Amino acid sequence: MPLPPPNHFTVEYDLTEEMAEHLGRVMLDRYFYGNSFHRFAPLALIGILCVLLGAFYLGWLPREVFGVFLVVLATLCGYAWFRRILLFQNARWMSMMPMQGHQVLRMRLSISETLVSMRSSAQDYEAEWEEVAAIWVLPDYWILRLKTGGQFVLPMEEMSTDLEALIRKKAVEIGAGIVE
Repeated sequence: MPLPPPNHFTVEYDLTEEMAEHLGRVMLDRYFYGNSFHRFAPLALIGILCVLLGAFYLGWLPREVFGVFLVVLATLCGYAWFRRILLFQNARWMSMMPMQGHQVLRMRLSISETLVSMRSSAQDYEAEWEEVAAIWVLPDYWILRLKTGGQFVLPMEEMSTDLEALIRKKAVEIGAGIVE
């Protein structure tokens, strides 16, 4: 059996439902909301509600206007809640897609100078580096996000310094952003 080229790395790990759910939560919290207004929106809505209640009880706000404001506020809260649930389900689904009914799935990720490929008992997929749109560095994972919407997940404990150097080098070459 021939030896792999020097810049060829293979990572194997078990993908569990717990890992996929954790990955979905981290992606949602860190990259869909981050430090944006969406993270602090519940506090802002509570503040607006307190101001509205105070204005209503002091007589500065008529009952009809107060009712309209409450309906608008409830609609915004419902939309934000529904959006967060959908984003989490989408992130979780993307993480669990390769499992397709398996409790634990053995993943084999191969990374070389030209290709990134994922193999499992349920699915095989190869992508050229030009298909990588961005690289997300999470506390426990590295995620190679593809332009087609897919992703490759690398657990941090499986990362070597040589593999990290190769990924960073290829990201610079193809112009993919590294989001840390």
